[in-house]
Amino acid sequence: FCYGSSQYNSLQKLVNQEKDKLNIPGLSLSILLPNQSSAITFTAGTRSIANKTPLDSNSLFQVGSVTKTFTALLLAREINNKHITVSDK
Repeated sequence: FCYGSSQYNSLQKLVNQEKDKLNIPGLSLSILLPNQSSAITFTAGTRSIANKTPLDSNSLFQVGSVTKTFTALLLAREINNKHITVSDK
């Protein structure tokens, strides 16, 4: 799979638009393509409203309790795909 600059530019534009639409200081999106060993990362905006430092692919975000939602979603998916059951220990 070859990822061309026109597709990259289109996705970067979409990330910029979503940041503005959500009225947030910054946004980062990473996509891992099939059979690829590294992700493509798109960033828009700043790390902080106060200092205007731009986001980059190494910027860190606090996720807080959102990880509980991710865990529940992944468990539900595995149950749905019959990889595990509710009674598994």
